[in-house]
Amino acid sequence: WLGEPLEQVNQPNSETVTAMERTWQGLASFARDLNCSVVFIHRGVDVPDKGDYRNAPVHEVVKRLAKKVPDAGRFFDPSHILGPKMRDDIVRATVDAMRMTVGNEFLYTGVLVETGTSLTDTDQHITIEELRVMLGEISKFRKLGGPYLPSEGN
Repeated sequence: WLGEPLEQVNQPNSETVTAMERTWQGLASFARDLNCSVVFIHRGVDVPDKGDYRNAPVHEVVKRLAKKVPDAGRFFDPSHILGPKMRDDIVRATVDAMRMTVGNEFLYTGVLVETGTSLTDTDQHITIEELRVMLGEISKFRKLGGPYLPSEGN
């Protein structure tokens, strides 16, 4: 999915264009041709050197994508990035990701996080109370809004 080692492509000054970036740019171009809104969801990448992550985060790849497709939404999905092994880090990692910037803008325009008591994937869900804490922390440095809804007709 990356085409290059994780440590190489996830560096701030990497000039590598990953297979992931080429795919996302192609999808954005296709969606624009159809007059559709574009939203990317960063769920991490499944690579051998991901450590305890379910899927390794590649924030630097997303930053490069934000520069190339600035009008697209970018959502951070900590449940699928951290997964069950790192479930207790979801709130902190989400707050950290929501602080990230590219230029003068926040890198991520939203969060997609599993919350509640579903009987599936319960080890990667946060509780409603953890969601309250997470939103309280994020609201200290960002204005919170409702769910992202594409414009009418898109």
